[in-house]
Amino acid sequence: QSVQDVAISVQAISSEDLATQHIETGDDLATTVPGFGFAQGIGSSVGVKIRGLTFETIGAGQTEPAITAQDGHQIGNRAFGSLGFYDAERIEVLEGPQGTLYGRNSTSGLVNFISAKPGADQYLTIGAGQDGLTRLSFGMDFDLSDSAVLRIAGTKMDRDGVIYNAGTQNDVDSQDSFGIRSTLAVQLDDRNEFTFKYERASINDTRQNLGTSACNRDVFFGCLPNTTNLAPFINNPVNQGGSVSNTFNALTLINVSGADLFAPSLAGGVSNNIDVINKDVDPQRNDLFEMAQMINVTEFDNLTVKLQATYIDQEYYHLDDNDHGNATAPLNGLVPGPLVIPTLRTFCLGTLTNVTTDRAFECSNASSYTEQYEINIVSDFDGPHNFTAGVYDYQSEAYNTYTIQTTAYLLMNDFDQHPYSALFGGQLDNHAGTLFYSTLAATLSG
Repeated sequence: QSVQDVAISVQAISSEDLATQHIETGDDLATTVPGFGFAQGIGSSVGVKIRGLTFETIGAGQTEPAITAQDGHQIGNRAFGSLGFYDAERIEVLEGPQGTLYGRNSTSGLVNFISAKPGADQYLTIGAGQDGLTRLSFGMDFDLSDSAVLRIAGTKMDRDGVIYNAGTQNDVDSQDSFGIRSTLAVQLDDRNEFTFKYERASINDTRQNLGTSACNRDVFFGCLPNTTNLAPFINNPVNQGGSVSNTFNALTLINVSGADLFAPSLAGGVSNNIDVINKDVDPQRNDLFEMAQMINVTEFDNLTVKLQATYIDQEYYHLDDNDHGNATAPLNGLVPGPLVIPTLRTFCLGTLTNVTTDRAFECSNASSYTEQYEINIVSDFDGPHNFTAGVYDYQSEAYNTYTIQTTAYLLMNDFDQHPYSALFGGQLDNHAGTLFYSTLAATLSG
């Protein structure tokens, strides 16, 4: 149906426009569609903005008010944006509430990706560019019989890291992704057309949630909130004196002096380049998307009946530096000399040994699966009155673990990790929490 005849605001982008404008991800789409935005959010979430409206969520376990769909069924915003899209017939951006047609959680709008069907243009595209960029995409049809056609489409993209991490001396922000989709279309008889799709896509790269820090350091605020020009302060870490972490560092007796643990990282000079970061851990990102879909369309004389079922499985993991800095000053306790934490158990990095600096990192581990079933009936009578009727069932289950960990927070899990555990002969092991450390700190300081 022509978008000129639709009574809602729709922006449709054809496969030709997608190819000529190199639109392959949510970020690319944001440069073309007015009022549309896409950005990585906190944890495993992404933020989709339609008509300038966006609502932040923390992880994949929450549902945003703007949703994305593939061939009419919801697929999740992260899969659409992070993994990208390929072999498209078109992309539709529906602006405003879409609950009548698409049900739950489409308050601000919906993005619908329509995949190419057998019979679409066939192609093979190979490209290369700077920073080790290689790209391959293809779409091919195979005639299995007079009534069955198989279409296989795929994409592969690799790019070297383009941001230098001075803390680890590695290049990060690399990209490595692939996707493969098979679509089988069978004309069962004069009335019934059956379509089966299977798709698998994944990424394994070092892209970040936040590229670099820019902070006008202040001992009270951490970063001055009223600074409008942050360009001179790129790669400046937060002043720990104005952060909550400093309170826990003092409480666990690993920064008794109250020293600015990030200050030494500034002594050698800070790079004012947005392509440089200084973090003590490199990011990791893994994302897997798998989908199977069946559609059967039956054409009667005056009715079209569509049966559709979709199954989606997604797995996501990422690790990133959370303070976006590199604390190089040594930890210090009640006794002279640097403090060494012999064993530090973390959720993100496993067990660390001989920790001598403050660290903060985040990790997200999210998994979800959904099942969607739909029956849709559309009439086509000669008279002025027609109707649509349908039933749609959506079932989902999601698990989302998002953790932010610092050296002091981890010590609070169990006193057996603390360097002072040996002073008490292990008698205080299995104790933890703020109350325990408050009592311990007051006793030792007194």
